[in-house]
Amino acid sequence: MSPKESTPSTLSMSSSPEGFRILRLTGDWKIETRFPSIEEVEKGLPGGVRTKRLGFDANDLKSWDSSLLVFLVKVKRLCDDRGIELDLEGLPPGVRRLIKLVKAAPDRKETLKRPKKAALLDRTGSNVILFWRSMVKMIGFLGEASAAFGKFLTGRASFRRSDLLLFLQE
Repeated sequence: MSPKESTPSTLSMSSSPEGFRILRLTGDWKIETRFPSIEEVEKGLPGGVRTKRLGFDANDLKSWDSSLLVFLVKVKRLCDDRGIELDLEGLPPGVRRLIKLVKAAPDRKETLKRPKKAALLDRTGSNVILFWRSMVKMIGFLGEASAAFGKFLTGRASFRRSDLLLFLQE
């Protein structure tokens, strides 16, 4: 087999009378290969039969990338929704470590929450206060500028000669 050829990814499910099911993963679970969907796992977990635990057998798993992790996160959500314990021991060590990292990361929905928009009266009040403060600053500047211009016209303005020479030079 050449390096570009890949083994198709497959999954099968077996069960025991104690409510323990094993999901067997085989082949190459890579993004460029077609792999089974989560619906196949849902079909393997019928509603009438009580499944207590779901484990994995990945002995025939040849290679994998992030697409396997995405699939496993979906399986985890499915198990969480149905109250099924998930046993990751049958997975390769690298996959188990990455799944633990996924569990430790905060949920994106929590980090993407937008702050609630303030009520109309709150926004109006904040804008009026902001406008008032800027007007006070502007009036203060205009007063200082008028006083300086008045001193300049009456000849009482004080400035450094070097500033005057620099102004005349420009």
